[in-house]
Amino acid sequence: MRAADGSVWAWGSNDLGQLGDGTTTGRTIPFQVPGLTGITRVLAGTIATSMAVSGSGVLYTWGGGSGRAAPEDTRVPGALGGWTDVQDM
Repeated sequence: MRAADGSVWAWGSNDLGQLGDGTTTGRTIPFQVPGLTGITRVLAGTIATSMAVSGSGVLYTWGGGSGRAAPEDTRVPGALGGWTDVQDM
């Protein structure tokens, strides 16, 4: 969920790190996903993938199928290389 201040909040299953807290532990209480500010769009998709776009057009991904490095590196949000000036997902 994106809050009015551009922060991102998450909860639920976390089998592949899709909550972005660096773990694979599920949560029942919403928490602020670390490292994300100024977010304009959020997407929680299939294969436990989460994405967010910042106001400056940076695409962040985390969780399974995030398109980034080793699985342990995708348990926290990170910019997806080569994707800049993104407007929507």
